[in-house]
Formats: sequence, structure tokens, C-alpha cells
Amino acid sequence: MLNTENLAKKLGKSNRINEPTNRKSIITVDNIHKQYGATIAVDNVSFSIAEGEIFGIIGPNGAGKTTTVECISGLRVPDSGSITVYGLNPRENHEEIRKIVGVQLQESSLPPRIKVWEALNLFASFYPDPLKRLGLIRSVTLDSNNYPEAKNRGFQSR
Repeated sequence: MLNTENLAKKLGKSNRINEPTNRKSIITVDNIHKQYGATIAVDNVSFSIAEGEIFGIIGPNGAGKTTTVECISGLRVPDSGSITVYGLNPRENHEEIRKIVGVQLQESSLPPRIKVWEALNLFASFYPDPLKRLGLIRSVTLDSNNYPEAKNRGFQSR
């Protein structure tokens, strides 16, 4: 279970993981709680991420990291608490947030014999104004006729 109070006690700090900065906060998570039946996945987590800040959520399996990110991106709704992303509420503004925030899944796989250009067409179909395929292929040094499974995992993710 992800709980910033427990982590803060261990670190000897307040339960606000990162202290306020002079930079504009682009993501604010305030006391979110998410429970699945009797299992508490996220317990009153609060933090803010400033513009330009590099931020990571770490913890053991089952700690609530994925659930927290899914709540921020609007894929899940917390049971309580509030979240803003660029001033928008993920519950009410999921489509607008999807246009400005990208989420890289922990693991993903492609069909075994899909070609690069086919995968790009698939993912481009998720967006109203996707990048042009040829420019994207060249920007990451891919060959559109290759099969991604022949490459390593990092190359597949690219």
C-alpha cells in the first residue's frame, strides 16, 4: 500500500514528499485514497510535481504505484482526494489530459509478425492528429519493414 505518511516517518520528514518550489506545479495529488474491496491500494497520498521536475514513484510490488499513476492519468478514479494535471481534473477532463500527458505502460507486447509501419499505424489511430509516420520512423532510426520482435525490448518500446 502506498502511504506517504509511513514513508515520511521513516525519512523523518513531513508527509509532503517534495516541498513547494518557486516553479509552477503541473501535477498535484492531494490525499488520494483507492481501495479494492478490503485491500487499500493507495492510502492518503499527497505530492506535487513542478514544471521541469523529474519525478518517480518507487516501492515494492503491490504498493499502489500503478494505481496512483492511473488515477493521475484519468484511467482510474480515486475513492477520495483530489488530483489536478495542468489545472484540469482527470475525472472530468480525461480527453484533454490524454492530449498532453503520455503514459508508458510497464509492459506491452505487439503481435509477433507486425511490421514497424503497422504498429505505428495502430498507435497513430489512438490520436486525433498523429505525427507523420515517415518522419517518426526516421527520428528514431527505424526501418518501416522491420519486425520489432527482432530487436531488444528498448528498441520495441521506441
